Amino acid sequence: MKNKDELFINRILDLSQQSETQNIFTSTRFLSPLEQSLFLAMKKDLASASFLTGGSESAIRKIAVFGSAEEMGYSFESPIRILHIKPKAEKFAETLNHRDYLGALMSMGIERELTGDIVIRGKEAWVYVLENIVEYLCENLKQIRHTNVVCELADGDVPELLPVFQTIQFNIASERLDLLIGGAAGISREAAKKLLADEKVFVNGRVITSAGHKLKEGDELVIRGFGKYVYYGTVSVSRKGRNNVVLKKFV
Repeated sequence: MKNKDELFINRILDLSQQSETQNIFTSTRFLSPLEQSLFLAMKKDLASASFLTGGSESAIRKIAVFGSAEEMGYSFESPIRILHIKPKAEKFAETLNHRDYLGALMSMGIERELTGDIVIRGKEAWVYVLENIVEYLCENLKQIRHTNVVCELADGDVPELLPVFQTIQFNIASERLDLLIGGAAGISREAAKKLLADEKVFVNGRVITSAGHKLKEGDELVIRGFGKYVYYGTVSVSRKGRNNVVLKKFV
């Protein structure tokens, strides 16, 4: 029996070959950061051009697309849509978190790979989904926990989805990745090392397991369970040689 990685790799190869032989765009469902890392590792060996997109600059979950407008002669039409979920009566609405929204979707039988990122602003949320579940969700998603909600397709630009950053600044002995993770996520060095060992840390889309890895200015860091960051480097060094580093977190 093939393991999950082998099945995933074969699926990527099949979609790439299909795009190449049929001269059409093909795409995956939403990929986890670990799946994206596997995809990037094999990208140079694929039969067709390919790229990742999640519908926004800050996206953590993304789809892989195979094909290029130059070769196909037409542009790729993204299957990603944005659903706006809001309470029917804000006055009586609970403050819901990411797990609440995701749990409601999963309880409806929606597979995780059909949904991308969930962006929460106050008591409303915007969910990136694949187009084939839009109608079903809009018709059937009526309640999350004890809050009655309305689900509708978002039209045009959504100001609430523009990137919002939280600046994080702290001192560390060196720019080792385990120390950066600890400072950014507010966890111990031991906990940071466990995240690395469990393949839950990604730099520019690729899984990193080395605690001593050094980031470069502008690198994107994803820590599963803690979010996505951009590394801005060391802004000063103390007289004792400690590095004052800055990251910005997508919130």
